[in-house]
Amino acid sequence: MKKVLGFGLAMLFALPLVAAAEQASGTIKAVDRANSAIVLEDGTRLTIDEGRLAGLREGEKVQATYITQGGKNMVTDLDVRTVVGGIDSSNLGGPASYFDSKNVQASE
Repeated sequence: MKKVLGFGLAMLFALPLVAAAEQASGTIKAVDRANSAIVLEDGTRLTIDEGRLAGLREGEKVQATYITQGGKNMVTDLDVRTVVGGIDSSNLGGPASYFDSKNVQASE
């Protein structure tokens, strides 16, 4: 019974943290290196650590997960999108999934 109660309390505290994360996607309109931030075309301003900011350029498509902290949108995860042959891809590889049906072979 104590394990169930403990698990329930852990989930109760963890859920608000997950729910607080938001997502934004779009094309980078401006890179503000002085304030470690990017501004998307829709005006969304995202604060990002300098290590990730170094490789970003205006015109790139991004998808970001962020939390609001101290009035700033702090990026927790960033996916840089590129267009390859008219298909969006990400910084995780090419446009096809790693588990594409061509790559998965049935075992007998």
